[in-house]
Amino acid sequence: MIPRVPRSHYCFFPKTASIIDTFPVATTTSITGNASLGVLSIAILLIVAPAFLLLQKDPTRK
Repeated sequence: MIPRVPRSHYCFFPKTASIIDTFPVATTTSITGNASLGVLSIAILLIVAPAFLLLQKDPTRK
């Protein structure tokens, strides 16, 4: 059986993650009046996030 991982181990701020996704969608939709552009803001987050992950330094490497 696979042991359960505590929630705090895979998401440091679980409530913050929902705010980070919801805020750009709501803001973009209210500014443009187009829900499709609001959803497009999530695509931008998905493109930017891997860039930040690739720039991270590996603490196990010297």
